[in-house]
Amino acid sequence: MLAAHMTESGILGIVGPVEAGDAVRYNSGFRQGALAVDPDVQVRIAYTGSFGDLVGAGDLASSHIDAGADFLTGSAQQTVGAIRVVEEVDDVYWLSTDMDQSHIAPKSVLASQVYNFEAVVNQMLDLREEGIIGGEHLALSFPAGTLDLRYNEELVDLIPEEVRAEIEEVMQQIIDGELVIELD
Repeated sequence: MLAAHMTESGILGIVGPVEAGDAVRYNSGFRQGALAVDPDVQVRIAYTGSFGDLVGAGDLASSHIDAGADFLTGSAQQTVGAIRVVEEVDDVYWLSTDMDQSHIAPKSVLASQVYNFEAVVNQMLDLREEGIIGGEHLALSFPAGTLDLRYNEELVDLIPEEVRAEIEEVMQQIIDGELVIELD
C-alpha cells in the first residue's frame, strides 16, 4: 500500500529469490496491497533462482530501476545486493521484509515488515507449558503479534500522515479479522 501511494512512476519492482514458498506469498501480498490502492500500478516480479545471490539481486534491482520502478522490495538474504543498488539512486526506495534493514541504507529503506521472533518463542514456551511439543503451525502475522511494521525514522516524514493512517487502519482491520487476505 505504501509503495502504491507514493510511487511517482506507477512501477514497483520485486526482487525475489525462488518462485516458491514464503517468497511467493510475500510477493502476492505486496502485489495485492499495491493494487488495492491503485489498480493501474504495475508490479513487476523477477527471481534470481537463489536465496543468496547478492550480485543477481543487484542486477534485478538495476533492471527494475531501468524500467522505471521507484519502489522496490524483495526477500531472502540476497536483498542486501538489491538494497545497495537502490541506495545509489536518488528518489528510489526499498521496502524491507524479515527485519529492519534501514541500517544498511538509511536514506533508501523507507519501511520494514519485521518478524517478531520474541513473540514466536513465547508462543512456543506457552505451548510447551500446555504439554504441546511440536506439530503446531505458528504464523508470522499481524493478528498473531509476530509481525510488525516499522518506518525508518530518518525518512518517516516523507510519508504523508494520511497514508500512514490508512495503513494503520488496514493493519488494524487485519488484526481484528475484519479484513482477511487470501494469497494466490
